[in-house]
Amino acid sequence: MKRIVLTIAVLAISATTLTAETALEPNKWTPVTKQDLGARENAAVIWLEKQNMFMVICGLRGGSQDAGGAPFEIQTFTPGDKAWKNYFPEGKEGLWGTIDGPSKAPKFKSVGDQRNYICAIDTKKNRRLEPVTAVSDCFAFDPLTEKVYIILTTHHGHNELEGKRLPLFSYDVASRAWKYLGDTAPPVDKKSVYGKVKLGGTSIAFDPINKQMLFLGGHCPGAPKGTIGDWSLSPESGEWTQLTVSSKVLDPLFEKAVTAKTSMRDATAYARNVFYKSLPATEESKLMQGLPAQTAAQAAKLVTALLAEVKSAKGQGWETDALSHAAAKCADRVAGAVAHA
Repeated sequence: MKRIVLTIAVLAISATTLTAETALEPNKWTPVTKQDLGARENAAVIWLEKQNMFMVICGLRGGSQDAGGAPFEIQTFTPGDKAWKNYFPEGKEGLWGTIDGPSKAPKFKSVGDQRNYICAIDTKKNRRLEPVTAVSDCFAFDPLTEKVYIILTTHHGHNELEGKRLPLFSYDVASRAWKYLGDTAPPVDKKSVYGKVKLGGTSIAFDPINKQMLFLGGHCPGAPKGTIGDWSLSPESGEWTQLTVSSKVLDPLFEKAVTAKTSMRDATAYARNVFYKSLPATEESKLMQGLPAQTAAQAAKLVTALLAEVKSAKGQGWETDALSHAAAKCADRVAGAVAHA
């Protein structure tokens, strides 16, 4: 973990130095190709520094391919010659199509709604991801070994992935080969999570020093606080490690923020319970002055007190930034409470 923090710190210092000493030109977009085969969305886009080219993986639109056909699910783009090229597996060039034409690779068995169906083996038993697979939010790239790691979190049909919630794959750029690495979820205490562990909206990055995928944030509806926290995964071994950080300044404030948030949600729930009864206006108003109003008043007191504590707290480094963000959010909640009082 220290090595991760050190790496981030060095990058931050470098970025600050670059900004201070270099006058950067504004970005300028220039079209480089027109009418290429295949439209993609939610594809993995990777820069291969050694080869000086881009690589895109999957994300081909299903059911809306060009009249000329669709390209292979993996392509490269070299800025120098401004051309897209199919990146077929070794030995499949020619058999599966030309380097710049439509793909003739084996198809995939389609079952039900393609949006919720993912297959990782084609009809000829080749290990591949289905071309329409959305992977933009679930991949990480190791620039040192040039391996792409993809963890699928969507639903699967009745195929070899049935029953698997987080199947993990690697793609080796050099050997052009896919490999299934297993299906292991973070070892969260199952008693604390209602339903299955989910990683919705999680930001994924790769730590090339420690050779780990980093899963930061995200949403798990069944978790007590809506998230299972931050984790790292060693893709080759399947070992998960929870990433934790402690702060004597922030931790007590966080607990108080959770208490205030819970009180606010309770007040909303009490008010809805009254509203959904569809009572006469007089009776409804009387009930609203009871538990809903009392709980809302308590929540307003909690968040007002929290704002005062946040403003008076003294942090260092990243804690100062966190306090600044927290103060803005608390002030917004206080303003809302006053407006609805």
